[in-house]
Amino acid sequence: MPPKTKYPTPSLRFHNGAWKIIWSWSGRQYSVSTGLPEGDKLFADQRRIEFAIALKKDVPSFPAEYARTKSVLKYMEARYGIEHAEQTRGSDPQQWIDEYTHEIRGKNTKGWVRDSRTMLEKLQIAAKGLDRVTSKFAAAYMADIAAKPPKKRSEKNEGKGSPGTHNRTLTVIKKFYAWLVTTERHAINPFAAIKRLKERKDTPIVYCTSAERDEIIDLARATGWPEWTAVFIAFHTGMRREEVSNLLWNDVRFDTGAINVTKSKTGMPRTFPLPTIVEKFLKASPDRTGHVVTVAKGQSRVGRLNSLMNRMKKDKTIALLKQWKIEKPSPSRAKDFKEKWATFEATVKEHEAALEYSLEHIGWNVCRHTFASLKVQDGVDVQKVARWIGDTLDTCLLHYAQFIPKDKRDPDIDKG
Repeated sequence: MPPKTKYPTPSLRFHNGAWKIIWSWSGRQYSVSTGLPEGDKLFADQRRIEFAIALKKDVPSFPAEYARTKSVLKYMEARYGIEHAEQTRGSDPQQWIDEYTHEIRGKNTKGWVRDSRTMLEKLQIAAKGLDRVTSKFAAAYMADIAAKPPKKRSEKNEGKGSPGTHNRTLTVIKKFYAWLVTTERHAINPFAAIKRLKERKDTPIVYCTSAERDEIIDLARATGWPEWTAVFIAFHTGMRREEVSNLLWNDVRFDTGAINVTKSKTGMPRTFPLPTIVEKFLKASPDRTGHVVTVAKGQSRVGRLNSLMNRMKKDKTIALLKQWKIEKPSPSRAKDFKEKWATFEATVKEHEAALEYSLEHIGWNVCRHTFASLKVQDGVDVQKVARWIGDTLDTCLLHYAQFIPKDKRDPDIDKG
C-alpha cells in the first residue's frame, strides 16, 4: 500500500446540477455528490477539496450525506485510519427539530418557535428526512411554496404566488440549516443559494383616526372579555400581538417610566418610554402579577386574542345592520323566505363598501399602524417611531413618510 503522502487529493466536477468530489485510487475512479449547485460560494475559490472542508478538525468525521457509498468509507479508512468513517456529529436527524426549537425557545416569541417547528416538520415529511435535502430539492421545494397563493387573494392578484410566505419559510429553514452547520450536525446549507422573492410594496397601510381608534377600544371593552385590555395597549404602544400577549408586569417599569419588550418578532429586545395614558391605565389594575393581559384559563393566549378580534368584527357587523335597519330573515319564521333573503342580500350589497371599511379597521396590525401613523402626523421623528415599534427605519419611511408634516420634511428637497 502506498504511503499516505501519495494519496490523491479530490477534485471537483459539476455534473447533473450538482458538484461532485472525484478522485482516483488504485486504478479506479470514485466520486460522491455534494448536492451543492453551480456557483455555490463554498467551492467558488477552491479547486482542491478535502473531505473535511465543513469540519474544523484535524481528523474529520465524515458527514453522513457524503458517506453513502462503500468507496468513500474505504478511502477514508485508508487515508485517515478511521474505523467508522460514517460517524456523524450530533444526534439523529429526527431529533434535530426538537433540539433546535429548544435552542431558540428563549430567544424568540412562542409564535415564531411554533411556526418554525411546523415548517421544518413539513420539510422533513416532503424530503423524507432533513439530512436528505439537496440544493436541487431545496430550490424545487421553495418554488412550490412561492407558487401557492395565500388563502385570501384579491381578484387583481388572483393566480399569483405568495412572496411573503416564501420569504418567511426561507428565513426559518435557512436559520435552521445554518445552526446545523455551526453545530457540526450537517455539512452544508442546501438553502444558502436561494434568494428571497421581491414582495409587494404598494399595499396600502390600514390605520385609524383618533376617533376611530377610541371607537374600536370601546367596542373591545363592550365584549366583556378580559382580553380587551390588549387592544388598548396595542393602540397606544404600537406593540405586536404576541408582544402584548407575552408582556409581564415585571417588564413594565413604573419607576423608570419604560416598557421592556424581551421577546419580539425579530428576536431583539427593546425598551421604549411608557406612555402616560398607558401608565394611568395599568396603575388602575388591582393585580400586578404574571402577565399584564389576563386570558381565560385553559385557553391559548394568542388564540384567545384572535378570537377577541373575531368577536369584535361580529359585534360590529350586527351593530351596523341594526343601524341600517337590515334584519336577517329566519327560514323558520318567514313564509316568503326566498323573497326576503333576496331583499336582504341586495340591501347588504348597497352597504358593502361601508361594512368592509369598518371591518378592515379591526385587526392587530391596524393597532400598530395607527400608533405609528398618528405619531408621525404629530411631528414625531420617524427614527424614534421605528425604535419604539421595533422596526427598521427604511420600513417606517416606506409606510409612514406620507404622514410627515410639511414643516418637518427634509429642506434639501428645495435646493438646486
